Amino acid sequence: GVLTFFIFNQSNPLLHLSKLVNYTLGAEGSLNLIAFLAFTAVYFVSRIVLLPAVVIRSTLLDLPGAVTPEEWSGAVVYTWYTTNALLLALWALNVWWLGPIVRVIARSAARKEVKDDVITVEDASPAGKKES
Repeated sequence: GVLTFFIFNQSNPLLHLSKLVNYTLGAEGSLNLIAFLAFTAVYFVSRIVLLPAVVIRSTLLDLPGAVTPEEWSGAVVYTWYTTNALLLALWALNVWWLGPIVRVIARSAARKEVKDDVITVEDASPAGKKES
């Protein structure tokens, strides 16, 4: 659990730095793209490479050999299936999220406007919608 938490928090400071640069200097600057590229590199290494190479490998392959057959036939086997299913689903979500991250980089590199998807209270309320 602690190792998974550590792996997942590696890219967060760089994401916050990228947001800070975006909101203070604007999306047009190359500093924003550099900060977001740094975030993407750390995201890829920590969540796409290290998560399966360290955490999933150890729970999937090393755990069955670390317990006795009696322990394995008890509650450990159910915990093993559940934990690995959740970790693999989490890894699949991270792989899926890499697609939108790469699209933001492609749009920024092509100097296209990257829209900030912020929903305000007016957007969310039915009274705030304008009829066409």
